[in-house]
Amino acid sequence: MKRHRIARAKRRGLAPVELVLAIPLLLFVLALSVIFGAVTCWKVRAGWVARDAIFARRWPRGGMQDPSPPEWRVPNTYQPHSAGPPLASLDHAAFHEPVIRGPLPNNLVVNDRLFDSTLGHRIGHAELDRAPPMLATLGDYHLEVEHPLLDGKWQYGQMGIGSNRNRRIPVIYPNLLNPSQTTALRAQYQQAIQAVVGAPFRPDLAVLDRDAEIYDWYGHYHDFHPRFPRFCGLDPQPVWDDYLPDHIERIDGTPPPGQNPRRPFGVPADLTRFFLQMYRQQLFVLQNSVPPGPPGKIAELQQKIEILEDYLAYLSTI
Repeated sequence: MKRHRIARAKRRGLAPVELVLAIPLLLFVLALSVIFGAVTCWKVRAGWVARDAIFARRWPRGGMQDPSPPEWRVPNTYQPHSAGPPLASLDHAAFHEPVIRGPLPNNLVVNDRLFDSTLGHRIGHAELDRAPPMLATLGDYHLEVEHPLLDGKWQYGQMGIGSNRNRRIPVIYPNLLNPSQTTALRAQYQQAIQAVVGAPFRPDLAVLDRDAEIYDWYGHYHDFHPRFPRFCGLDPQPVWDDYLPDHIERIDGTPPPGQNPRRPFGVPADLTRFFLQMYRQQLFVLQNSVPPGPPGKIAELQQKIEILEDYLAYLSTI
């Protein structure tokens, strides 16, 4: 027992010394924990600011006059956005057609960057230099966060066009209005216009979109022109092979070789059905009015209806 008392007597006062020695280490670990939490918090904030920087300035949003977030104060830096590097993975073969990427005949310049799918990469930035909340002798810490965004939507505002009704061609082909390259094409275009305007059969084509009889009855014109499908290309051969046969069928109603004819269709059948419906409506109004309409007009409409019905039946046999 005496020996134990001597040992305890020798250790008296060591506990306070150990506590004094351990307190700085504990405080240092605590300070590091506080610094780590603060840096993590500001890292998350920087991510928000980077996303806000790119989305607030994504067209059509301007965002240049927007104030910085309240937690993003001077002397912290706040960068809006910048163009990112081209993304080769988006370089699809569909965007390599000569009509939008060149080269074109007659040294026609193409704005090949306009429809370049790899150039829509933009990056929002957020940077921060800040002193740690504790242990300031460690120096400021620096955060730099980026948020990427694919923003190539090819809208008219992004393309530098005034409105959605403005022509895209002068933007895609900057030197298209060069007189040395367009004089011959302009002359050919004007000759084609004069040939159409001065054609002797032009009055006979008024029924396709400017028929006076249709306008008098309905109060508006009706367009019977078949629409040619939209396509993009400069090679005339695919037009002849893929588009023109179906377009001719839409005009005259003749099915391609080897296909069975359907019900009468095409411009002649459309015209016949339209006028047949209009004359039947006119006949119904005259016959059911009080008093009935002029007998001569009724007989004329009945004759027109019979002619159109016979012609529609004839189209079914072609």
